[in-house]
Amino acid sequence: MGKLWLVAVGVFTTAMLKFAFAPPAAFIGGLPLWSAILLTIAGMMTTVGIVVVGGIPLRNRIVARQRKRNQRRFTRRNRMIVKVWRRFGIWGIAFLTPVLLSPPIGSILAVSLGAPRRAILLSMFVSACFWAVVMCLAIYWLNIDLRKLNPFS
Repeated sequence: MGKLWLVAVGVFTTAMLKFAFAPPAAFIGGLPLWSAILLTIAGMMTTVGIVVVGGIPLRNRIVARQRKRNQRRFTRRNRMIVKVWRRFGIWGIAFLTPVLLSPPIGSILAVSLGAPRRAILLSMFVSACFWAVVMCLAIYWLNIDLRKLNPFS
């Protein structure tokens, strides 16, 4: 019982930082399917909530730091993000956040692009639910033996 508690905390924390790594971590740790799904969603939404609540001061700090560093604003990645934003809006950013971006980056992007808080929370929640179910089912049902790939065992 003690080991599963540590695995659950690890999966939750992993989902907060990099969503795509949480389902494999849950499988390797031996968590049940529904626990993996719920912890993955909860981890991402915790990060999204923190960023949305503290987003405006965070956004101002990032913009000030970029101006200090005099970074290029129109990198290839930035152009792709703006293209997704113009074409699909907050739903496009939310859909890409779990798989290509990470919850902190996707949330910061959504806040900095001016999306309403409610829309960010709703779209990120729907995206987290969709991707958590898809990724966890793929790993658990296909029974991919990730334990062989684990360098720490």
